Amino acid sequence: MPKKKKRRSAGSPGPQGRPQRPRHSERQELQAGFELWLSSSDGAAPARIIGTLLDLKAEHFDSPDPTLWTEEVTVELMTEIVPRKILQTRQDAMDLVPALRLFFEFLRARGRWNEDSMSSPVASTLLAGLEFTVLEAVDDPSRRSFSSNILTYGLEHGLDPEDEDALAAYMEWYNSLPHAHRVELSDRGRISDPAISYDPSRAPPAPHEAHGISFVAGDGHGDARRDAAADDAPPSWPWFLPDTDIDLERIRDWDPREHLEVYRRNTLVRRAQILLDFIGPGRRLTSTGALNRADTAEVLQRFGIDRTARSMWDVPEITQAWGTLHDGNWLETTGTQVRPGSGPVAPASPDEQPEQFIDFAHSLLLSALGSMWARDGSEGGFIGMPDTLTTLLYVCQEGGLRRYDLHREQIPEVPLDPRTGQQDMDELVRYMRVATDLERLQTAGILEGDEVRVRGSAPVLIAAIGFTEILGQMGEEP
Repeated sequence: MPKKKKRRSAGSPGPQGRPQRPRHSERQELQAGFELWLSSSDGAAPARIIGTLLDLKAEHFDSPDPTLWTEEVTVELMTEIVPRKILQTRQDAMDLVPALRLFFEFLRARGRWNEDSMSSPVASTLLAGLEFTVLEAVDDPSRRSFSSNILTYGLEHGLDPEDEDALAAYMEWYNSLPHAHRVELSDRGRISDPAISYDPSRAPPAPHEAHGISFVAGDGHGDARRDAAADDAPPSWPWFLPDTDIDLERIRDWDPREHLEVYRRNTLVRRAQILLDFIGPGRRLTSTGALNRADTAEVLQRFGIDRTARSMWDVPEITQAWGTLHDGNWLETTGTQVRPGSGPVAPASPDEQPEQFIDFAHSLLLSALGSMWARDGSEGGFIGMPDTLTTLLYVCQEGGLRRYDLHREQIPEVPLDPRTGQQDMDELVRYMRVATDLERLQTAGILEGDEVRVRGSAPVLIAAIGFTEILGQMGEEP
């Protein structure tokens, strides 16, 4: 059977309260006008660069206006966001600042330079200094994710990352390297031994009917992703799970009222209560539907997180709770105003209304799992289903689940590819998908853990089982 697609509620194009992708019309209009303004056969290349920069600027800063350029935004965009998000060679990086300089000239010539932007002299001086800084940034492997380091090396040696067969062959080559060289490549973006450099003409062919591997530069939260075609055969049992049965006996007789403190300690539940209390009867939002910087800083402080953020959308600990509360209708956003909603179960105090609090907490955990199932991977949703759901049940057992750092250690249990005798790349990517989901669940406050183990709890296990039953009732597959 073909795999069923995820569904959203009828009439709801996306979860409420999630950042809606800003309208592209003004950015596209400026990009097209910029290309025409250049009036040369070389206009398309700078225009494409500017299109990418405008998209990144809108998505990663609370700055959707394509005509507004401050020093702070420009520097961070060019030296932090671009290296982390865009695969590029050193030659590509050399084209960035000249393209941006031309775009600034275009904005001024058309009278579109925002008055709140830096002054023209400051912009000229800044861009001159960025010429070298941008090249330093693209050469710095610490500013890229491990998958970006891996792919950038291939890019510099002739890999076309848009060619799925070539990409699969490249990953076969990468998987054939000794462990030390794989670590060196993912950490430093290069290999010290030139004898094993990648050569597209000598790369091993992709295995027959191999699935294409797609790496996307990102922030490290699940950069490696495989878009595998649907398979009629049921998936094999995850090799990285213990060979034991799930202990459901303790759950059947588990009385939630006797474990009030377990619900109270759950990080997501605690954050949701803090957020609801902070919003109170309602608050004003920014044009992107986020809390403003001062409110974001206050919420972070109440969460006990010592960090600053340019935008609420850059704080997954807030956005996960925010998205869950909206998806469950505990919060409702209209325009630039957020207000309390009805919700399936009213929030309650664990001290004054313990039973209603437990019902609220259980409903919140169910909503969180449903939200992550409904979202795309690029929006923070699950990418490892159905393995993730199976793994979640084991994570909630006593002692949690061992986690592995693929950058630092070799996992001996990985099944071998019978064609190569090496660890099966399909199975490694399978683990990486689930590990990414577990990390997202931990960031959301649903799971807890450290560098060695990730842990769940009985409330999370009950929510996971309930979520599985709901999917079955809907006729959906995880």
